[in-house]
Amino acid sequence: MTMKSTPRPVAHARLDITRRAVLGRAGAAGLAALVGTRSMGATPAQAARQDAHEPLEGTVQLIVLYGNPAEPEAFERYYRDTHAPLAITIPGLLSATAAVVLPPPDASPAPYYRAAVLTFADVASMQAAASSAEAEAMLADIPNFATGGATVMMAVVDLVYPGSPAATPARMPRPKHW
Repeated sequence: MTMKSTPRPVAHARLDITRRAVLGRAGAAGLAALVGTRSMGATPAQAARQDAHEPLEGTVQLIVLYGNPAEPEAFERYYRDTHAPLAITIPGLLSATAAVVLPPPDASPAPYYRAAVLTFADVASMQAAASSAEAEAMLADIPNFATGGATVMMAVVDLVYPGSPAATPARMPRPKHW
Protein backbone atom coordinates (compact mmCIF):
# COMPACT_ATOMS: atom_id res chain seq x y z
CA MET A 1 0.00 0.00 0.00
CA THR A 2 1.40 3.38 -0.99
CA MET A 3 0.54 6.41 1.09
CA LYS A 4 1.09 9.91 -0.23
CA SER A 5 1.84 12.39 2.46
CA THR A 6 2.50 16.07 2.17
CA PRO A 7 3.82 17.63 5.35
CA ARG A 8 1.21 19.94 6.78
CA PRO A 9 1.74 22.51 9.48
CA VAL A 10 0.36 21.77 12.89
CA ALA A 11 -0.53 24.85 14.87
CA HIS A 12 -0.59 24.55 18.61
CA ALA A 13 -0.33 26.61 21.74
CA ARG A 14 -0.14 25.77 25.40
CA LEU A 15 -2.58 28.05 27.10
CA ASP A 16 -3.02 28.63 30.81
CA ILE A 17 -6.78 28.26 31.02
CA THR A 18 -7.23 28.79 34.71
CA ARG A 19 -10.10 30.92 35.98
CA ARG A 20 -7.78 33.92 36.41
CA ALA A 21 -6.13 33.53 33.00
CA VAL A 22 -9.34 33.12 31.00
CA LEU A 23 -11.12 35.95 32.76
CA GLY A 24 -8.09 38.13 32.02
CA ARG A 25 -8.34 37.47 28.28
CA ALA A 26 -10.66 39.03 25.75
CA GLY A 27 -13.00 36.01 25.51
CA ALA A 28 -13.31 34.52 22.04
CA ALA A 29 -10.96 37.18 20.68
CA GLY A 30 -8.10 35.19 22.20
CA LEU A 31 -9.29 32.00 20.51
CA ALA A 32 -9.84 33.91 17.25
CA ALA A 33 -6.27 35.23 17.47
CA LEU A 34 -4.95 31.69 18.02
CA VAL A 35 -6.96 30.36 15.07
CA GLY A 36 -5.91 33.29 12.91
CA THR A 37 -2.20 32.60 13.53
CA ARG A 38 -1.70 30.00 10.83
CA SER A 39 2.08 29.74 11.08
CA MET A 40 2.17 29.04 14.83
CA GLY A 41 4.12 25.84 15.44
CA ALA A 42 5.06 25.42 11.78
CA THR A 43 8.58 24.74 10.56
CA PRO A 44 10.26 27.70 8.77
CA ALA A 45 9.54 26.10 5.37
CA GLN A 46 5.89 25.54 6.29
CA ALA A 47 5.57 29.08 7.61
CA ALA A 48 7.10 30.46 4.38
CA ARG A 49 4.50 28.57 2.32
CA GLN A 50 1.74 29.88 4.56
CA ASP A 51 3.09 33.42 4.33
CA ALA A 52 2.99 33.04 0.54
CA HIS A 53 -0.77 32.46 1.00
CA GLU A 54 -0.68 28.77 0.14
CA PRO A 55 -4.05 27.59 1.42
CA LEU A 56 -4.17 24.88 4.03
CA GLU A 57 -6.24 21.97 2.80
CA GLY A 58 -8.13 19.41 4.79
CA THR A 59 -10.28 19.39 7.84
CA VAL A 60 -9.06 21.34 10.84
CA GLN A 61 -9.33 20.18 14.43
CA LEU A 62 -9.35 22.18 17.61
CA ILE A 63 -8.05 19.83 20.31
CA VAL A 64 -8.50 20.62 23.99
CA LEU A 65 -6.65 18.57 26.62
CA TYR A 66 -8.09 19.17 30.08
CA GLY A 67 -5.78 18.81 33.08
CA ASN A 68 -6.71 16.65 36.05
CA PRO A 69 -9.54 18.45 37.88
CA ALA A 70 -9.72 18.99 41.62
CA GLU A 71 -13.13 17.24 41.69
CA PRO A 72 -13.53 14.74 38.81
CA GLU A 73 -17.22 14.01 39.49
CA ALA A 74 -18.10 17.72 39.46
CA PHE A 75 -16.03 18.17 36.28
CA GLU A 76 -17.87 15.32 34.54
CA ARG A 77 -21.29 16.54 35.57
CA TYR A 78 -20.61 20.11 34.45
CA TYR A 79 -18.85 19.06 31.24
CA ARG A 80 -21.69 16.73 30.22
CA ASP A 81 -24.63 18.91 31.27
CA THR A 82 -23.37 22.43 30.54
CA HIS A 83 -20.11 22.76 28.60
CA ALA A 84 -20.54 20.11 25.87
CA PRO A 85 -24.01 21.43 24.95
CA LEU A 86 -22.45 24.91 24.55
CA ALA A 87 -19.61 23.58 22.40
CA ILE A 88 -21.85 21.76 19.93
CA THR A 89 -23.71 24.98 19.09
CA ILE A 90 -20.60 26.53 17.49
CA PRO A 91 -21.42 27.28 13.83
CA GLY A 92 -19.57 25.30 11.19
CA LEU A 93 -18.77 22.42 13.52
CA LEU A 94 -18.62 19.13 11.59
CA SER A 95 -18.14 16.89 14.60
CA ALA A 96 -17.28 16.96 18.27
CA THR A 97 -15.87 14.12 20.31
CA ALA A 98 -14.78 13.80 23.92
CA ALA A 99 -12.66 11.09 25.50
CA VAL A 100 -11.40 10.23 28.96
CA VAL A 101 -7.59 9.99 28.99
CA LEU A 102 -6.33 6.67 30.36
CA PRO A 103 -3.32 6.44 32.67
CA PRO A 104 -0.08 4.99 31.29
CA PRO A 105 0.70 1.29 31.89
CA ASP A 106 3.19 2.13 34.64
CA ALA A 107 0.28 3.28 36.87
CA SER A 108 1.53 6.86 36.99
CA PRO A 109 -1.16 9.54 36.75
CA ALA A 110 -2.46 10.41 33.29
CA PRO A 111 -1.03 13.72 32.06
CA TYR A 112 -4.54 14.87 31.13
CA TYR A 113 -8.02 14.01 32.34
CA ARG A 114 -10.13 14.46 29.22
CA ALA A 115 -9.61 15.33 25.55
CA ALA A 116 -12.08 17.05 23.26
CA VAL A 117 -11.79 17.34 19.47
CA LEU A 118 -13.87 19.85 17.51
CA THR A 119 -13.62 19.33 13.74
CA PHE A 120 -14.22 21.97 11.06
CA ALA A 121 -14.21 21.70 7.25
CA ASP A 122 -11.23 24.04 6.80
CA VAL A 123 -9.28 26.92 8.30
CA ALA A 124 -11.80 29.52 7.09
CA SER A 125 -14.65 27.65 8.82
CA MET A 126 -12.69 27.47 12.06
CA GLN A 127 -11.77 31.15 11.85
CA ALA A 128 -15.42 32.10 11.33
CA ALA A 129 -16.47 29.86 14.21
CA ALA A 130 -13.84 31.34 16.53
CA SER A 131 -15.36 34.80 16.17
CA SER A 132 -18.93 33.65 16.87
CA ALA A 133 -20.97 34.38 19.99
CA GLU A 134 -21.25 30.63 20.55
CA ALA A 135 -17.46 30.22 20.69
CA GLU A 136 -17.24 33.21 23.03
CA ALA A 137 -19.78 31.58 25.38
CA MET A 138 -17.95 28.25 25.23
CA LEU A 139 -14.58 29.84 25.98
CA ALA A 140 -15.99 31.95 28.81
CA ASP A 141 -17.42 28.76 30.34
CA ILE A 142 -14.07 26.92 30.64
CA PRO A 143 -13.01 28.42 33.99
CA ASN A 144 -16.33 27.28 35.48
CA PHE A 145 -15.17 23.64 35.53
CA ALA A 146 -11.58 23.21 34.24
CA THR A 147 -9.84 23.46 37.60
CA GLY A 148 -6.86 21.50 36.21
CA GLY A 149 -6.32 23.93 33.33
CA ALA A 150 -6.40 23.10 29.63
CA THR A 151 -4.08 22.88 26.64
CA VAL A 152 -5.48 23.99 23.28
CA MET A 153 -4.02 22.88 19.93
CA MET A 154 -5.01 23.14 16.28
CA ALA A 155 -4.19 20.52 13.68
CA VAL A 156 -4.81 20.03 9.97
CA VAL A 157 -5.78 16.45 9.10
CA ASP A 158 -3.32 15.40 6.41
CA LEU A 159 -3.51 11.59 6.50
CA VAL A 160 -6.48 9.25 6.57
CA TYR A 161 -5.50 5.61 6.30
CA PRO A 162 -7.69 3.46 4.03
CA GLY A 163 -9.66 0.95 6.03
CA SER A 164 -9.15 2.86 9.27
CA PRO A 165 -12.11 3.85 11.43
CA ALA A 166 -11.66 7.43 10.18
CA ALA A 167 -12.08 6.25 6.60
CA THR A 168 -14.99 3.93 7.40
CA PRO A 169 -16.91 5.40 10.34
CA ALA A 170 -18.47 2.92 12.71
CA ARG A 171 -21.01 3.53 15.42
CA MET A 172 -19.31 3.74 18.77
CA PRO A 173 -21.24 2.82 21.92
CA ARG A 174 -22.00 5.73 24.21
CA PRO A 175 -19.88 5.62 27.38
CA LYS A 176 -21.80 4.49 30.46
CA HIS A 177 -21.20 7.74 32.32
CA TRP A 178 -22.98 9.76 29.58
